[in-house]
Amino acid sequence: ILGVGNKPQPYSEQDVALATFVADLAWAIAARKGSETELQMTHAGLEAIGIGLLRTGPDARILGVNAATCRMLGYTAEELRQLTVFDIDPAFTPERWQTHREFVPVTLTRSFESTHRRKDGSTFPVEITSSYHTEHGGLHALSFVRDITERQRAEAAVLASERRERARADELSTLLEASRSLTSTLALDSVFQAITDGAARVTGMSSATVYLLEGQTLVLHAATPPLPPGFPE
Repeated sequence: ILGVGNKPQPYSEQDVALATFVADLAWAIAARKGSETELQMTHAGLEAIGIGLLRTGPDARILGVNAATCRMLGYTAEELRQLTVFDIDPAFTPERWQTHREFVPVTLTRSFESTHRRKDGSTFPVEITSSYHTEHGGLHALSFVRDITERQRAEAAVLASERRERARADELSTLLEASRSLTSTLALDSVFQAITDGAARVTGMSSATVYLLEGQTLVLHAATPPLPPGFPE
């Protein structure tokens, strides 16, 4: 709200124009201040969750970064502003960059995975979400960068565990199938013992047993490891 004081004479058109100009100026300053505050809050939020912010120009030069980006890459902000995308992303060449920019719609927001290289030469996987806009006749990008090292490790661990479980299931299936073909030629107790030995070995279980219902009674036919003497069967 803009307030003006009374004056002895009626307000002229010049007075109204001046008051309108001051009001517009105050509104512009307030709007800019609000935008700066929102931007500061956005930066603070990104910092809190460790997301890097990277602003790049049409020539792949790095124009701006936040502190999280500096920590991830091991550079100062001043050093990064002297570099290009090619210096921190080995997957991007000048030729690929040019092709990439030629086919990017201006309004597109795109997410993809890549690799970033630190100042010490080490690399780490990243997920990048970029939005593109035109500025001074060139295509600029604002990119949010997340280090996904831990996520990829967790995914790899899950895949490895799934592969191990599938391998164990396949081995156990093969073992059981083989045991069926032996039942006609070997004593049942010998077959059952081979099954419990193999099952314990393949699954990693500490013990395995085979009971058969004979009449109304469960009878133990095999155990791995063998039950101690006197153990009720």
